[in-house]
Amino acid sequence: MAFKIMTSNIFIYTTLLFLLMAPLFINSSPVSSSSFDKRETFVAFGDFKGVVTGRVTFTLLPNKCVRVTGQCNTGFTDPDPKNYKIRIVYRPVCPSYVKRLDLLPPMTMAVNVDGGSGFEGDFCNFTIDEILGMFVQVQLKKSIIGYAPIQAVQ
Repeated sequence: MAFKIMTSNIFIYTTLLFLLMAPLFINSSPVSSSSFDKRETFVAFGDFKGVVTGRVTFTLLPNKCVRVTGQCNTGFTDPDPKNYKIRIVYRPVCPSYVKRLDLLPPMTMAVNVDGGSGFEGDFCNFTIDEILGMFVQVQLKKSIIGYAPIQAVQ
């Protein structure tokens, strides 16, 4: 009889201990990997190939703005920067103009007809994640002379 009472007391204490400790195990479950699936992109780039050659880089700044810098080696044949448009578009050739993704102005640009044309500007009206998979498009007057797909640095 004493053995039965002792066994039932052990069962009761074990059950109580489990019920008291269970919330600790439930609350300390590992964080699911889905919470880490969406990371903010810090750097992206686009490589121009064809008439325009060069690279444009998008860098996330500490203030959450995006710095756009570009260096093109060929394709800029008109010395007047006002004759160029540099835009971020959904499709490289078909019209898909989004006014807030127009990079000129406010971006500054220097054209060197022999090569080495550069541009730079800071933008707070879009994120790098928003433009991934889109294209940087360069126009001279009304003609598209180059485009580069925007991709994240791996």
